[in-house]
Amino acid sequence: RILYDVFDKRLKLLRAAPRPPPPRQRLPDREGWPTFEQKQVLFSECSELPLREARLVADTLQKSCPAAIKTIGDANASNAIVDFDLIDLATFAQLEAMVARWKAQPAQF
Repeated sequence: RILYDVFDKRLKLLRAAPRPPPPRQRLPDREGWPTFEQKQVLFSECSELPLREARLVADTLQKSCPAAIKTIGDANASNAIVDFDLIDLATFAQLEAMVARWKAQPAQF
């Protein structure tokens, strides 16, 4: 009986817990904007960057396309959310070039 009550109480808590929002629908490819596949590749490559280079990407994005980046916390915070759907083609090409240049450099320890 005790186990049943505990389970029932926890189940009620889980059902009352907030749920994450549903994922956004994929936007159709637009003329003059990066394709979905290009955005996936850049996202993957940016995710593998060291913190220093990731910070430079974020700074470049903040200057070139501020609508695509949202800083979390104060202005000096190192966390940001990037909406790849809002990055224009010129900025996207600039970021791709930066990432490609860093990937071509040998790793420094």
